Amino acid sequence: MNAAQGHKPAAQARDIRPLLALRACEKMRKMKNSTARKPFFERLKTGLEQGIRHARGELTLRTAVVPNRPPAMSAQEIQRLRQRLDMSQGLFARTLNVSVKSVRSWEQGERKPSQAALRLLQILAAQPRMVGEILGCPVPTGN
Repeated sequence: MNAAQGHKPAAQARDIRPLLALRACEKMRKMKNSTARKPFFERLKTGLEQGIRHARGELTLRTAVVPNRPPAMSAQEIQRLRQRLDMSQGLFARTLNVSVKSVRSWEQGERKPSQAALRLLQILAAQPRMVGEILGCPVPTGN
């Protein structure tokens, strides 16, 4: 069809993309407002009221025990663990899913393992067989 038949040519057609983007933003705003958090004071008041009810024995609150941080390990402890397990630095690194460079720097005291790496080291030290089973390869126990 052409302009004579009542349709605008493609070059003159109105771009509706900005309109669609605006509608999407409006929908997002409405969704956000419908699930908006209560004001801080209301949340604080509710929490205090629940605490009082719990103290009176009228309400049982859900509790969780948070584990302690993993113990720190010195460079010598990390090296002794690796040697006790009879692992090369490469195998040790692969087991912990870190680079060989990381293992070297830990053992030389240049860097300290992250909290996640310390947790893995803790588990490996305590349960080397279990780690081996999970990884699908035997981890020497170094007995």
